[in-house]
Amino acid sequence: MIAINRPFHSRIGLIVAVAACVLTAAIVVEEGAAQSVAAAAKKRRAESTSQARPQEFSGKVVETMDGGGYTYVRIRTASGETWAAIPQTPVPVGSTLALHPQLTLEKFESKALKRTFDRILFATVITSADPHPSVRGTADAASHMSVAEAKVTRVEKAKNGRTVAELWSSRKELQGSVVIVRGKVVKSTQQVMGRNWIHLRDGSGSRADGTDDITVTTSEAIPAGGIVTVRGTLRVEQDFGSGYRYAVLVEDATLIP
Repeated sequence: MIAINRPFHSRIGLIVAVAACVLTAAIVVEEGAAQSVAAAAKKRRAESTSQARPQEFSGKVVETMDGGGYTYVRIRTASGETWAAIPQTPVPVGSTLALHPQLTLEKFESKALKRTFDRILFATVITSADPHPSVRGTADAASHMSVAEAKVTRVEKAKNGRTVAELWSSRKELQGSVVIVRGKVVKSTQQVMGRNWIHLRDGSGSRADGTDDITVTTSEAIPAGGIVTVRGTLRVEQDFGSGYRYAVLVEDATLIP
């Protein structure tokens, strides 16, 4: 039997215990440092978001112009004047407008207006402050869904696709089906209900009954004015509330090169 030197054994045990304490302390310090770093990163993200998205504001409308699916408004506030772009809607000069900014751009060029803005806010109109929000919401929906007069010559149908008129006439049979359609983007509205909305026309259908226009939702930023081909799921009788009702809608569309 091997004899064990008890003093030596005790010293080994003490060394192991001390090492364990040191390791535990290091882990605690490391976890604390990680938490501090995470907290600092979270603070920086919050500050960055705050800087990127200005707070809600309101002011008097002193100038307006429409183009490319947007209404550009020059607003006079207590701190000065600023330009903002909102989804195209009638805005009387002299009225007071409350906006929720989504994005600030410097040196933004509007091809539709052939004008460059030194600084402009892309925003949505605040409706909660309206004394009759349900009425205002319906009015906003009607403006959002309507399209100014836009004559479109015949656009060639996409391969394996359908015309706008065919989507309307066969909507019941095509409900829930993936469809392809090509047309000219006559209106583009960004970030309404978490998605982008475009109106396509290809020269088919009738303006009198609205079958010459199809609404498409997408996550892609598609400006007005161009001819595009998209693939999406056809839906009928979609009601999003507050007056947003669509007899025919192509949802979650993606661009086809």
